[in-house]
Formats: sequence, structure tokens, C-alpha cells
Amino acid sequence: MPLRQLYPDPNTESTASSIASVDIIAVHGLNPRSKNDREHAWNTWRKPSGPQGCLWLRDDLPQHLPETRIFLYEYNSTAVYGKDRDTFIGKANELLEALRVERDDIESRPILFLGHSLGGLLIKQALINAHNNPKYTPIKHATTGLAFFATPHYGGDWMLVSLGGVVTKIATSVGFQKGDDVLETLKSGSIFSEIMQEHWRHQLLKYDIISFWGALDKIVPAESARFGMPGDRENVVKLNADHSGVCKFGPSLEDQDNLKLVRGNIKDLYKSALKTTQQRRETADLLCADLDDVDVDYDIRIRDKLEGTCEWILEQEEYKDWKTPSSAIDTPECLWIYGKAGMGKSFIAATIVKDLQQTSSLPCAFYFAMHDQAHKREPLSILQSWTLQLVSRSVRAFEALQSIRKGKENRKITESELWRLFSSCLKIIGRCFLLIDGYDETSNELVPRRSHVEGAREIFLQEVFQSIKGTKACIVLISRDEVDIRQQITDFGPTIPATIYAFEIRPENTSKDIACFSRHIVNKRLGTSKFVHNNVKEELAEHLSARSQGMFLWVQLSGAALYPDRTMAQLIRDVSEPPIGLSNAYARDLQRILKLKPKEKARAIQILQWTLFATRPLSVLELTEALLIDTDKNMLDRLDYPEFIGVEYINFQILRLCGSLVEFREEDNVDTILCKGGGSIHLAHFSVKEFILTENEHGIEFNESDANYKLATVCLSYLMSQDVEQFYRATELPRPSSIYDRTNSGPMRQAYENFKKDNGFLAYAASQWVMHARAYESSEKQLLPVLRDLLDERNDSNLRALLFCYCGETSFDDWYREYKDEPTLSVMSRFGLTEGVRYILEKRPAGFVKRDSSDFHALYEACCAGHIQTIELLFQYVTADEWMKDDIGFYTDIEFILGSCCPKLIDVLDTLVRHGVDPEYISSNFLQQHMYEGFGLFEWFLDNGADPNFVVSYDLDFPGGMLWLQSLADGLLHADTLRMVEMLVERGACVNCPLTPPISKRDQRSDMDVCRDEFSYTLCGQTFSFAQAETDSICTTYRCTRDIHSLIEASSPC
Repeated sequence: MPLRQLYPDPNTESTASSIASVDIIAVHGLNPRSKNDREHAWNTWRKPSGPQGCLWLRDDLPQHLPETRIFLYEYNSTAVYGKDRDTFIGKANELLEALRVERDDIESRPILFLGHSLGGLLIKQALINAHNNPKYTPIKHATTGLAFFATPHYGGDWMLVSLGGVVTKIATSVGFQKGDDVLETLKSGSIFSEIMQEHWRHQLLKYDIISFWGALDKIVPAESARFGMPGDRENVVKLNADHSGVCKFGPSLEDQDNLKLVRGNIKDLYKSALKTTQQRRETADLLCADLDDVDVDYDIRIRDKLEGTCEWILEQEEYKDWKTPSSAIDTPECLWIYGKAGMGKSFIAATIVKDLQQTSSLPCAFYFAMHDQAHKREPLSILQSWTLQLVSRSVRAFEALQSIRKGKENRKITESELWRLFSSCLKIIGRCFLLIDGYDETSNELVPRRSHVEGAREIFLQEVFQSIKGTKACIVLISRDEVDIRQQITDFGPTIPATIYAFEIRPENTSKDIACFSRHIVNKRLGTSKFVHNNVKEELAEHLSARSQGMFLWVQLSGAALYPDRTMAQLIRDVSEPPIGLSNAYARDLQRILKLKPKEKARAIQILQWTLFATRPLSVLELTEALLIDTDKNMLDRLDYPEFIGVEYINFQILRLCGSLVEFREEDNVDTILCKGGGSIHLAHFSVKEFILTENEHGIEFNESDANYKLATVCLSYLMSQDVEQFYRATELPRPSSIYDRTNSGPMRQAYENFKKDNGFLAYAASQWVMHARAYESSEKQLLPVLRDLLDERNDSNLRALLFCYCGETSFDDWYREYKDEPTLSVMSRFGLTEGVRYILEKRPAGFVKRDSSDFHALYEACCAGHIQTIELLFQYVTADEWMKDDIGFYTDIEFILGSCCPKLIDVLDTLVRHGVDPEYISSNFLQQHMYEGFGLFEWFLDNGADPNFVVSYDLDFPGGMLWLQSLADGLLHADTLRMVEMLVERGACVNCPLTPPISKRDQRSDMDVCRDEFSYTLCGQTFSFAQAETDSICTTYRCTRDIHSLIEASSPC
């Protein structure tokens, strides 16, 4: 084992190793001709040479850094540097392997590397290898600091001397002569050809670096021993020593002075490593995300991807244009890559991530969604992971997190704070790459929010597109061609200043990869067969490739049927029999369902219907109750309710009926979960749904509109059952005195949660019936019959029960109590059930809507939820003039609409204006309260009549009323603030410069010193002072002030 532990002493019993916080690894350079490997490895770091010398790594450093493990790496450097580049790379891998084994159970412990001379180059190559090899990725992530002692990074003065020339001087100094292989190899520089200039430069900013150089070093000049990075990333330290003496220290005063400098800088790396690790841990806990988790997902795909496959994506014009836009305008870029199931999309995603990491120094955050893992199918998990990756790669982004969390450290971060942080990160970091793989595998169930009834997937994309406005983010979205995803990209593409690219994965794209993968599968399955000749293997591979239609999954599943003990005729038949696609396997299961007994057949079709069209996978208990609901009697058939939901029930009452089309997925411990009806039922693969919905010859026809009708009806029948109605009546609550009165909401919440424990289907029915009803309306353009019957019968009790359960599931108890006495029109509007609204309005005269102090307008509800079609419909019956007659009510409605956080707010406002609402009324009355809620709304105010001078002049005594003072209180708004000021200047606002300290003083003092001073501002002829009492974000405040000052000054203000 070439890794030698110096401290703690491995030969003595000590607890120091177990409490160590950081690992330090020292790597020597080229061996002198006269010394063996071990002798040189030790003498590089000790003085005088020999066992009696002082080895400061062991004898001195532990006294100052006791909570460390310190290692010495021994290797034959003559063999490494005297051969070709492959030998050099191989030796770097040996270093990584030695570290991996040594750190097997402590992968997250920080690492500091110390490298002398050419040993520093070996360290750099090792980190490049770790970047490219998933096996060693934990070592790359754990490395936080590097200390180079007289390491030649470049050739010399202005690169006039080659790197090969410098390292040749090193070899000559340790005894190598002309004609030696070592000397000739080093002179050519071939083993260092690209690693320093290309691959390494993409990793530089990831580490804290100390570059030591010797004032007496005649071999490696100072220019070569440094990277020339900013001072906050690289500290260049001069030591009074020659080339070999920069890393060894004797008792002389000069050596001790050098040692003090070295020790102090390594101590800085140690402290930074602990701080970085702690910040990573705290940030990961706060954001409920894990960097290691996303890296493991990436590593698995890189490992499983056949080498050389999927590289074609990098040559596609859409990808190249997205990655390197030709336009000089910095705008967001979005690339949507879509294709059918099983076409290698995840491997394409991994290929793109690898390309971005290797060829670009820009931050890259990625996420692999998985439908079979609950926490990886939630859209919010993507946001959490992306944000964690961005914060981990940017000090300023981490400062943004601290700013947002200031004063809120003792509670979890909210979703709105998370979106705000994400948006701020994008503006702070600038151009960066964001990737989602498998977005179609994420959940699309209803999000429990008051202002939205869209699916989680739609809302997430809306929020993403809103967040990238005004940034330079480049997004890759990889998924199947789902209607909702395509609609989101189509709808939002034209509304944001971004370039949208779309690329479809076709069989011709993957044909070469499929052929290669087929040969790999056949050789893997039949490689040991003595009976199958190579020509037969090639024929089998061609059969697999031809019948796959570009689907890797097809090749994998078909290849699994190949066994080496079968004859050639059997093998060819095995490959030839399955038809194109996965049709045979699925068709056999569907045919078997048709042969079941009538009741079992009906049950199997119901199971498939729920599994195909439910907005999320149903638990076994939810599915069980859904199958027992009698929609004619609005009741749950308790007679057929199973006494125990266990393994036998799942196997015989669900899986047996549907065959391989569906599968059960466990959650936690099987024994305890199954007793509660936990675990969930899923389609075996997404291609099952594609087959069932596209093939029409299997005897069972599923129609999406019909399915949504049936599922919505079942949900509503369940909610109108006697059990739910009795519970509703028993939990009747008084109407609140105002919209802010939340009295008794706690008891309602507790009662609902207790009731839900004994009614497994309640949660799904209460929250998702709206989704199915809206889907049915969208396709059929008519109201769901069961809702129409309720409205005809004026069954207010059942309507209130529906509202009660929906509000109970979405935690808006006060909203229920506000509407329980007259829920119909307002609820239909809030849900976006346009046909329901139409049905109600067609039976009532125009102008029927009456308001008082406690009733919200139906139009207001549709506006808050962003349902444009519903708003358009309501304006056919209610005019803007009628709405605006009630000055107080109208003002209140607009106030709440602007504060609703609706993703479609601008579209809503444009719709209101189009139907007669005065835009100047909105702009003049609400500019003050809402001008800071985003650049888009601010721009809308100015476009619709707001006076630019009014923006900068109103309520001067209130700091929140001044645009720049508001931004100074929050550095996260820096980018938006500059854009707002620029727009004000462009539109003729009389904006005066904020007064900052004189330039001469600023040059002589730090930003922090300057920012401690009092700032003065001249606004509309009046001077106001703003003294900074706190210093947490003073420098950010100063930068914002300075940038605004420069912007206004350059724009010739009044």
C-alpha cells in the first residue's frame, strides 16, 4: 500500500483517527537517480535527510492541526514521468485507488493535497481522473484545498518557455542526463499535453489554492509556479528557499520562518475545509436535498452507459446552438429533448452533463427524476436539488441564502423562499446550465394551494419560466412528448425573452447506438457459449437491432431471453418471435383479461383505468376503496370490503388480474405497511400506457375523456356518500367575521385529519376530482353530468360537502368557511370549471352578482387562480363598469389579485384591460404597494399609464417608497433594481444620483470601510440620509449603490 500514514501513528492505539476532521495527503515529485522510492518520498519533506531528520508533516504540523490524518504517498516517479501519457494517467488512478480504499467509510471527510514539484502535476491529473470516473467522484467532491510547492503549472515568462522545458530542468537537477528516457519524455512535454490548459482549467475555481515558490529557485520561476487566479481563490506565497528546500524545514531561523508561513497557510486551508463542509451539510439539510444523491444518479448512468454511445447528441445543431448561442444578446435558452420510452433519454442526459462539466467552467446543476422513487418524482425536489447545487458552487449565492434566512433560522424554508432564492442564484451566478431528465416521470397531482388548481408539473414549469426571466440560464428538459409538457413550453415560450429549441429523438438518431448495444447484450449473454459461433452472434445482434425501433429497453428485455445452453435454432427463434415494440407481451396480458369471469374482468379493467389515468399512483387502500364505490347510490360497498389487505389480497385481487401490466411497489417495511393498505400500484412501464392507448386491436378500448368522466364521478360519489355527509354536518363551523378570522380552523383541521385516517380514498377524492372534472370539460366542452345534476337539484348540502373536503385537503379552512353559505359560482370560478360557470350563468340574468362586505366576486376568484377562459366567460355577463361601481370592493379585489402570486398575473391584467378595466386606475393606485414584486409587473405598470416620476417621488419620508433604498435593504434585488432604474431613466424620470463617498477615498479604503459611512441621496431636489446600522450585507449594499450611481450618471439624468 503506497499510502503511508504519518499521523496518528498507525502502530499505536489512539482515538485520533476516529475524531479526525480532515485528511492531508502529501505527494513528492521526481526521484533523483541515486535514491529509491521510499527514501525520496520521505526526504522530500524532511531535513536533514535520513531517519534522524525533522519530518515536519509528522513532527510539527499535528501539534497545530491535531484533528487530522496525515499521509505520505510513495510511488516510483521515474517510471511515471519517464514513460508515455498512459503511464502518467495510470499512476494518478493508483493514487485515487489508494485513497478510495483508505477512506472507504468516510467518503465525505475533506481532503487537502500537498504536492511538491511534479507531484503537483500528478495531483492535478488525479483530480481530472476523479472528475471523469464515477468510482472516484467522492474524492473529487471531498477535495477542498490544494497546496503546491514549486509546481510548474506553465512554461515561464509569458509562456515563451515550454512546460516541457521547465520540467526538463527539474530532471537535470536531480541527476538525469541527455539520452535518458526520462529526460527525453519530459522535454517533449507530451504527458502534460492538455491537462493543465484545458481539462484542469474547468476545475480551478472549485478549490482553495496555495502556491508556494522559492526566491532562490533557479528551476521553476515564479511565473510558472502560480495560476494567476484572484486572491480569494489563490494565495501566492514566497519562501526564502531553493527548489528542493521549499517543502522541508530544519532548525535554522530561515527554515523556521518558512515553516511558519507554510503552516499558517495550511491551517487556513484546514479552516476553510471545515467551514465549507459544515455549510454544505447545513445547506443540504435546509433544502432537504443531497449532493451525493444526485451525483450517484449521474454516476450510475455513466457507469451503465455503453462507452461511445449517445455522443451523437453533442453534434446536433439544436444542442450546439443552445450550448453556444450565436446571438450577442444574453437571454435564457431552453432546449427540450423528447422521445418515446426506452430510447435512452437518461443516458443522453448523462452524456450532456459530462460534456458540460468537461468543456465548460460554468456551473451545471442537474436532476434525474424517477417515477418509482417517491421523493424523486416530486417537482419540488428538482428545485431543492438545483438550488443546493448552485449555492454550493457560489459564495455569493450562499450569501443570498443567508440573507433570505436571516431571522428565520429556526424554521424550515418555505416554498416561496426557495423560489426566491433560486431566482436570486440565477441572477447572481449569471450564465449557468440546468438539466432535468425524466420530467414526464414527475408527479402531476393537484398542488394544495389556494390560488392554483393546476397540476404540480404545470405549476413547476410556470415557476421555472418566471424565474429565468432576465437571467442567462440555459435549461435542458428531457422527457417523453407529454401533452401538458408540450403545452407549457408552447404557451410560455412566446411570453418570455428566451430562445426555445426542441429536438425529437428518432430511431435514425439511435440506430448506431442500438446496433452497438445489441452486440454488447448478445456477447454478454452468450460470451461463454461454446456452441454459438461469432457469425450467429452477429446475426442475433442484427435481429435485436432491427426489431427494437430505436428502443434500448426492447433490446435489453429481448436479450434477457438469450441463454448459452440453447441451440442456434432456438436462439434465432427467441429473437425473431417478438414483434416490433413490446406489443406481444402487453397484448397477451390484455387477451388474458378478456377471458376472465365477468366480475373479475370488470375489476381488472377498473384497475387499469385508475392506474392509467389517475393523477398519481394510488395506494392499495385508495385503489381498494375506489373500486368499491357505487356511483348510483353514492356509497362505499362495505360488504365487499376486505377484512385484511395483505400480500394475498394484492397478489390475487390486483396483480393476478392485470398480469405484468401493473406492479406493486413497497414502501418502508412490507409487513407493517401492507396491514395498512400502503404501498402503491403502478404501470410496469410507461410504454404500457402508450401501447394501450395507441393500439386498437386488443379488445379493450380506453378513452381519456371517458376515463376522466368515470374517475371524477367516482370521486364525487365518494364525497357525497352518507359517511362524508354525516361527518361534514358534525363538523359544521360558524362563518368567520372577516377574511382574517381563523377562529375554530384548528378544530376543523384536526377533525378532518382524524376522519381521513379511517377513509383511505378521501385524500385523493377531495383533492383530485377537480383535475378529472376539468380534463373532462376540456375535451368534451360540457359540464360533468354529476355536477350538473347537483346544480339542477340545488343540493347545497352536497356542494358544501365537496367544498369542505377540498378545503380540508388543501388546508384552506378559512376559505371554506367564507364560501360555505353560497359556494356554487365562486367555487366553480376558483376551480376553473368554465362549463360549470357557464351553466350557472346561463340560468341567471346579467348583472346578478351581488356583493357585500363578506362576499368575494366570482371574477376575483378566477383572476386569483389565473383561469383566463373563465374570466372571459364571466365578462360576457358582468361588465367592468358594474364591477368598478363598488369602489371599495373593486379596490380590494385588485389588491388581492395583485398579491395572489398567480403565475399568469400579467395575462390576467391584460384580459381585464381588454374588457374595460382602466389600466391607469390599477397603475396609479397599486404601484406603491406592488412595484417590488417583480420586474414584469413593474414594467406592466409603466406600460399602462404609471408616471415614471411618480415612482421616484411619492412618500419620500417612507424608505420603502424609494426604489434604491428598498433594494439596498435586500441585495437579492440588485439585478432587478438596475433594470428598473434603467427603465425609469429611459422613460424620462427625473432620477438624481445617490451621493457616495469621493473616489479618492474609496481607492484608499476597503468596501467595508466605505460602507460603514452614511449614504445620502438626492431625490427630486430633496436630500435624505440612510445610515447603515448593520454590516451583514454592507458590501452588497455598497455594490448596488455604486452600480446605480454609474448607471444614472451615464444616462444623463436631470
